[in-house]
Amino acid sequence: MFINKDQFTMREFPAKLAEVMRGRESKVTFFAADGDIQYEKVAAFMDLCNENGAKNLGIVLDEIAPAGATAPAGP
Repeated sequence: MFINKDQFTMREFPAKLAEVMRGRESKVTFFAADGDIQYEKVAAFMDLCNENGAKNLGIVLDEIAPAGATAPAGP
């Protein structure tokens, strides 16, 4: 699990997220998950985020393009 570009273990993540979210509860927190992860695990992660201060979650649906890459044209 990552917060920005810093990786954390499952044990470290909740406390670090709570620290980062302190005073920012109204901000939107975006997350992305590999398409192969089971829904139950994603739902549990969303609950974990909510319990640690990330009250507004946004889901990143597209793969994140590398820096300098252009996004595909929309419809």
